[in-house]
Amino acid sequence: MTLINTIARAGAAAALVSAALTVTARPAAADLGPPPGCQRGYFCVSGGPDSPTGWSTAGNWTGSVYGIFLFNNGYPYPGADHVDVTFYRAQDGSGPYTRCVHYYPGPGEYYLYTPNDPVEIVRVRWRGEC
Repeated sequence: MTLINTIARAGAAAALVSAALTVTARPAAADLGPPPGCQRGYFCVSGGPDSPTGWSTAGNWTGSVYGIFLFNNGYPYPGADHVDVTFYRAQDGSGPYTRCVHYYPGPGEYYLYTPNDPVEIVRVRWRGEC
């Protein structure tokens, strides 16, 4: 094997490793930001991370709205920056389930994403720490 062939093969191998690292270096799900149109200070619901906000509230709420991406874009504020969201699974009607959602971009879970199982949100309540 000539020196030129060895260098060419080493370069090709390096390019393949670089391409593999590029493909696997995509942002993790935890890096998701608010959906389009979700204003700061609101809890928002949309059809996915890239779908426009279909519904939002800046206060406590009771009713019925469906979605798959639930996001707390609230402000850090002691006693009222986390959200208890109560929902039912739309596919089988099970529930109610209540989850505490932290504010973005604070620590912890600041969104719920259920791409294969829409939920019916029936209550949103702002609160302190989860």
